[in-house]
Order: sequence, then structure tokens, then C-alpha cells
Amino acid sequence: MSMKWMTHVLLTSYLAIVPTAHAVNPATGWYGGLIVGANYAPNLSFNYLNTSGELKPAQLGHNIMGTAGGQIGFRWCDNYRAEAEFFFNNSPYSYLRLGDTTIHAHKTSTGLRLNGKTESGIATFNLFYDIFGDFSSNTVPYLGIGAGYAYVRSEVNFYLNDVLVTAENYDSIVDAIPTKKSKSGPVAQAILGVSYYLDDFSYFALDVRYLVSAEQTILTQQVNQTNNAINARYQLYSLNIIFNGAFDAVT
Repeated sequence: MSMKWMTHVLLTSYLAIVPTAHAVNPATGWYGGLIVGANYAPNLSFNYLNTSGELKPAQLGHNIMGTAGGQIGFRWCDNYRAEAEFFFNNSPYSYLRLGDTTIHAHKTSTGLRLNGKTESGIATFNLFYDIFGDFSSNTVPYLGIGAGYAYVRSEVNFYLNDVLVTAENYDSIVDAIPTKKSKSGPVAQAILGVSYYLDDFSYFALDVRYLVSAEQTILTQQVNQTNNAINARYQLYSLNIIFNGAFDAVT
């Protein structure tokens, strides 16, 4: 094993390592990217009207589902950037508990089952602070806050022996359950994440987000001519993968 060969190996290794370990100097200006992830909406507790017109406790459970969207941002200095973001969420229901009775979201059933979901289209304006430290690492944690507007649509259908429950065939059941509701309103979110910079122009990121709306009517009931509005804050926890690239990098 010659010294010349060893020098060649060491030099090659050094050149392979240096590009991933160089000091990060993030490009200022416009950038854009995509976001995908998984979300979870907390279980919702509320009161419902039974067929006797009495308010009874209830709870609606959600399954884990997906988030997808995109963003356009502007970095005006090393540590600060702003983004306009739009994303779509889908949160299917897993069960509905009415008093002592629990109705599950089975795909098929010989009894009573539910099929429902909450969907939302959300647009936010976010501000981020990137914690670069001494700029020696490609891995950069960040904090973010955002505010915007959301369109939230909630809907649930019930099936008895795989037949859709309607007012025509099961009036007493339909009168005692929520139906559907669409609502728009302001939202706010908090963001905590970490980025990995591929170079000065692009990076991947992993973050967690908590989004909450003002209290709003999410479902409505009508029992014996009596209306019942179910009010709650729309909440969403999400774990996301993000890719952003500077527009100047492709010019």
C-alpha cells in the first residue's frame, strides 16, 4: 500500500465530505416548495339532543389522515423569512359516542355504522426564525407562527345494515344525530421544526404544527322542531415533510 494511494484516498474522502459540511449561507429572495404530512384532530366532546329533546353528552373521534399543500416564501436575511401557504387536510371520523352507545366507522356492518369526515382548506401567512448559530451546520432548527383563514366542512352519514339512513326510512334516528355543516373563519398556528440544507438554495425540513380556529358551529341538529348547534374550536396537530428551493437557483 503506497503513500501515493493513501494520499489519493484521503483527498477523495475529504472532497466528498466538504460539500456536505460547508458553512451555510442561505440565499435571500423568493423561494417555493411543497408540504406533505399526517394530521390528527383531537376527539371532540359536545352535547346532543336525543329524541326526547334532552341534551346528552357525546364524543366524536377522528382517525389519522393526510395533509398536502405548497408555499411561496421570501427570505430577507439569514434568520428571517415569511411564507404564504395553502394546504388541504382530511380527518375521517372513527367513532361517535352518544351517551352509552358507540357507533363505529366500520367499512361494512350488520348494525348501525357511521361514515364521515372533516375536510379543511387553509391559507396562512407564516413568519419563521431560523436558528443558524455559527452557520457551521447544515442542520438548522426553526420556529414559526402563522395566521390565516380556513374553510372547514364536516359531514357524517349513517348506515343501518349497509343501507343509508335518511329521514324517509329512519326518521327517529336521523332526527337525533348531527348532519353536516360548512364554516369559514380565522385560524392560527405554531410551528417547531428542523431543516437540512442541501446547499445555499434548497433544503428539506421536518416540523410539527398545531393549528386552531376560533370557536364555530361545526355540526347542527334538529329534533322535534328544536335546533341544536354544536360549537367547537377546529384543532389540528400535524407532522410534516417540507421541501423548499430558491427561485434564483434555476435562473
